[in-house]
Amino acid sequence: MFGWKTRRPVKVAKKYVAAVNARDVQGVASLLADECRYVDSRGDWIDGRENVLTATRRFFDLEENFRFEDTEMVLHDGDVLIRGSTSADDPRLAQDTLWRARVENGKIAHWQSFGAGEPVALVRILMPEVAQKAA
Repeated sequence: MFGWKTRRPVKVAKKYVAAVNARDVQGVASLLADECRYVDSRGDWIDGRENVLTATRRFFDLEENFRFEDTEMVLHDGDVLIRGSTSADDPRLAQDTLWRARVENGKIAHWQSFGAGEPVALVRILMPEVAQKAA
């Protein structure tokens, strides 16, 4: 009866993936909550919409050919769980990966990567001035 409510977070996550693949900073901005958090595969994080947007711009400058590929998304306990792969010029960023997105009020409030192999210190590379280190 209320299936549209359960699919909405998946739709938001799909829009986010499409915006990243299109290198659309304004599209990414429109999907981020003010109090969002981005967590890299090492567990380090940055908080806040403006910081995540700055990191996104820096990431686009650093890796011109990054793309999400073959993603599958399911909703589980309020989180969107994503399985897929990435392609990129940097082989450390081109791999099979898992992500978790939490959508609140139609916006991405939390995005976390779970990369395979040796995790890249992406938050520290992109935003060393505000990066928080995992315990």
